[in-house]
Amino acid sequence: MHVVIVEVKLDTDRITEIRQVLTDVIAPRAREFAGFQSGSWLRSADSDAGRSLLFFDSERSAREAADEIRTHGVPEGMAVRMEHVETFEVLVQT
Repeated sequence: MHVVIVEVKLDTDRITEIRQVLTDVIAPRAREFAGFQSGSWLRSADSDAGRSLLFFDSERSAREAADEIRTHGVPEGMAVRMEHVETFEVLVQT
């Protein structure tokens, strides 16, 4: 299993809007990626940091999704700035 981790900065004044876009747009798009298994979208309790963890059945699927995320990024006008996208192998999961 592999995971794509997306690091973002959030406009914390627009968190309600961000939650809605995640639910209505981002999560459904993620489910369309080949090999997608599950995803979690997180925000720091102490800052404007956000993370997405997208789990895939193979390295190839994860890398293809990461490339797509880098290319298409965040929807225009969304209160999020993408900082970094990286693919990892899951060594242990419980």
